[in-house]
Amino acid sequence: MDVLIYNAAILTSGLPSKLTSDDLLKHYQVDVASALHTAKLVLPQQIEKGEGAILFTGGGFALHPVAEYTCISIDKAALRALAFALSQEVKEKGVYVGIVTIMGSIAPGTHYDPADISTKYWELYDKRDNIEYVFK
Repeated sequence: MDVLIYNAAILTSGLPSKLTSDDLLKHYQVDVASALHTAKLVLPQQIEKGEGAILFTGGGFALHPVAEYTCISIDKAALRALAFALSQEVKEKGVYVGIVTIMGSIAPGTHYDPADISTKYWELYDKRDNIEYVFK
């Protein structure tokens, strides 16, 4: 597999004082643990070939947490850390890891138009000179 794009998340509201540890774990499983699991499915082949790319979709809550969206705030921060750490591990093996951190709500015809955002994924993949692009 040449490129993996991981763009899964549970986006529900929840104040920290109202959440349970089960709530956090359920979100973390989809938002972060499954991202790692999915990356590990393609990494052996990419490392063997000495090339490939893994791109994650981050979110503004990683940089600016919001109490009402505690789970996604925690998880996007963890996903961002995972992207940076994984990049450090596999860069010398020919595999590029990056993350596009989107600082708003995606909608056609807006500043956060999916077509415009997709060009940033392509630029990260093509240039491979940065781990993160913050789309704001």
